[in-house]
Amino acid sequence: MVRLGDPQLAEEIAQEAMTRLIAKQRAGDVILQPRAWLFRAARNLAVDVVRRRLPSPLGLEALAMLPDRRGEHEEGELDTRVGEVRRLEVLEWLPQLLHKLSLADQEVLECRYALGMSCQDLAAEKRISVANVKVRLHRARRRLLNAIEQRQRAEEWQA
Repeated sequence: MVRLGDPQLAEEIAQEAMTRLIAKQRAGDVILQPRAWLFRAARNLAVDVVRRRLPSPLGLEALAMLPDRRGEHEEGELDTRVGEVRRLEVLEWLPQLLHKLSLADQEVLECRYALGMSCQDLAAEKRISVANVKVRLHRARRRLLNAIEQRQRAEEWQA
């Protein structure tokens, strides 16, 4: 409950975990440690809920939602940053930084974020597993974030 911050949601997850345990037992599965299985199932369900609520791991969507700890600009816009770089600067850099990524990284990021394709759609189009798509997206986002951080350091060095 503490991690979810919502007692009702925590109760629903506990009920769902219990329902799954009962269904497995009715299906004839032998669960040697039902208590441990129940906790693991509840934790996995909670993680799924939290992941669905979070923006993309790329973080750029999250920047639009999270205010900078330093407050607002005089225009009233939230000051969101990657490190010490303003979001608008990062958005200006994106086309150039994306162009420096490999074609495979560019393609998977474009399909997912510019075209709005789901991981399942990408997997079907590429004829690969959904897990493989997720790994490719994760690695491409990490490379892009590294490029943003390198650009930030270069800007700081020049200043």
